[in-house]
Amino acid sequence: MDKVIVADAELRTSLSVIRSLSLYGLKVISISRGKSGGYLTKYTWKKLDLLGTTDEEYTDFIITTAKLEKAKAIFAHFEKTLLSLHSKMSEHDNHFKIIMPPIEIFQNACKKEYVLSVAKEIGLPVPETIYCSLNDNRDLNEIYKIIERKIPCFIKTTSEIDTLPGPMNRYLAIKTKKDLENLPKFIEKHKNFFIQQYIDGYGCGIAGVFFEGDPVAVGGHIRLRESFATGGVSTYCESKIHKEAMRYALMLMKELKWTGIAMIEFKVGRDGIPFFMELNPRIWGTIPLYIASGINIPVIAYELFINGRLNFDYRFREGIKMRFLVEDFHAIITQYGGIRRIKELIKVFLEIPKVKEGIFDIRDPMPFLMQIAYMITKKIRRMKR
Repeated sequence: MDKVIVADAELRTSLSVIRSLSLYGLKVISISRGKSGGYLTKYTWKKLDLLGTTDEEYTDFIITTAKLEKAKAIFAHFEKTLLSLHSKMSEHDNHFKIIMPPIEIFQNACKKEYVLSVAKEIGLPVPETIYCSLNDNRDLNEIYKIIERKIPCFIKTTSEIDTLPGPMNRYLAIKTKKDLENLPKFIEKHKNFFIQQYIDGYGCGIAGVFFEGDPVAVGGHIRLRESFATGGVSTYCESKIHKEAMRYALMLMKELKWTGIAMIEFKVGRDGIPFFMELNPRIWGTIPLYIASGINIPVIAYELFINGRLNFDYRFREGIKMRFLVEDFHAIITQYGGIRRIKELIKVFLEIPKVKEGIFDIRDPMPFLMQIAYMITKKIRRMKR
């Protein structure tokens, strides 16, 4: 039985990867920095918690473990982990593969401005974007004037490496002049950023596994609710392929000559036009929705990288809904008030039989139960303050 390593296993994004690979018949070694998410699943053959290690110690340990265990593949969530793992591989480390695109392509994909420029060049609809830096010739007053003229708009980081998700971390929504109060702190923190046109609409994604720019297996989803009113990760989503977004996504992957896992994000405006927003060049949060809809992305990626397999018999089912209950509950509480909040909460409980939970599995309940326990403990601690 072949072995694989899943790094960054503490994340919920890694949980579905571990489950899928294990159920496929592989021995999964989970390496994490914390006992949460995928670390808690029963489907790991061996689990190792490296909380407290430095980045270098962490990646050195992963490479050493791959050699000692004779693992065939390494999966990881963070771009930073993937880049560091690649930098530590020698020409002799050819008995295992990191599930990622060729390094030059991957490095470019981690630069938002590069991917946006490529998308624009090949004809994808892209929001108006202005790049800024504290190191260029523009002074802060000039930047403020540009932003004021563009309201409503988003201020975004040029890279997500080492940046937590959510507002004030990866982006800042400027809907009114009052929101400019948060701008100095954001600019000082990130130095390099861009001002982007606000697209009023809903989020959708096209995602799957690709080989040299061609789709091996691909599907899509729409976001029914996000973690924050201004964006963030999906808390409630549905499998659905937006045909025009699919066409644009395949154009971009072809141009990038992409090999590996990827999710291409769009914002569909009120006029129905899908605007390209960004490329997720690694494992993403709605992978369990794709698996439930008929595309087992971790297994397909493993077979592609390890066995060179290109043909898979799959049928992507649209209309499958998925909810990450704890995150969606929090989104409802923080984004809605009054009657709307009550209605949405009632709807959540009424839909439990029909909507798949993104973490819960009756055969493997611990990750979900521990998430609930953590949420309750956190609430109690806040009440005691």
